[in-house]
Amino acid sequence: MIFKIMGEHEFMRQRKWIFCSVVVLLLFVVVAGCTNKGHSGEISSEDARKEQPGSTYLENLQADLPQPTEAQFSTPELVVEAFFEAVNDHNFDSALKCFPIVEKYRANTVDNHFNLLHTYELQAGAPIPSFESHNFLKSFIEYEQYWEKFYMLLFLNSNPDMVGKRIVMGEANAARDLKKIKEMKVSSTYSKPQIISSHSEKNKNVIEQTMNIQEIRVLEVKLYIDGEEQNHVLISVGKIGSNWRILNMS
Repeated sequence: MIFKIMGEHEFMRQRKWIFCSVVVLLLFVVVAGCTNKGHSGEISSEDARKEQPGSTYLENLQADLPQPTEAQFSTPELVVEAFFEAVNDHNFDSALKCFPIVEKYRANTVDNHFNLLHTYELQAGAPIPSFESHNFLKSFIEYEQYWEKFYMLLFLNSNPDMVGKRIVMGEANAARDLKKIKEMKVSSTYSKPQIISSHSEKNKNVIEQTMNIQEIRVLEVKLYIDGEEQNHVLISVGKIGSNWRILNMS
């Protein structure tokens, strides 16, 4: 009987110890979770996935897009300089921070598109109902093309022999020329962009209003590649929250 009582007492003591251990472990997990949450102005893609167990791949793509920190681009000049620094550094992620990709995607609704153009036609720029992958990728590619354009200028400047180059299988020098192509690098760089004029755009269209753009400025920018002047570029930038972002480049 004594052994039985002692056995029950030991069992209850062990249960109490296990319960306390579980409580302590749960408190540790909660504290660790709070400590690891992203700071203000930052987006943690891993946290976004964990907090959205039902999220789609499309939502994960949006959550993973690099975002600027609070007031990182506090002036129009800073976001323009940051973009060309990213191109020089071959840093696509940093370049993406300069563009309001998600804001444009969310604002480009069927109603806004119709109010902007006063017509709706199934064409490249039109949002398509129930086809969110198309709508998001359209916004992404719209801004990605600016990266591609200015990076390509550096590539061609670094490798002028590529202009008009054509290699045909079976030709005597095909293997040698193909090897040279695979070894090509981007060595040219942009100098710090020079803003030679700037003016405000007073009117904002319905999409820009929905993007919560507070102010729009159009900058005329002079570019140099390896000290050689290029064609001037017009860059429209808009202030969203504490950051200026590049809206379009031409």
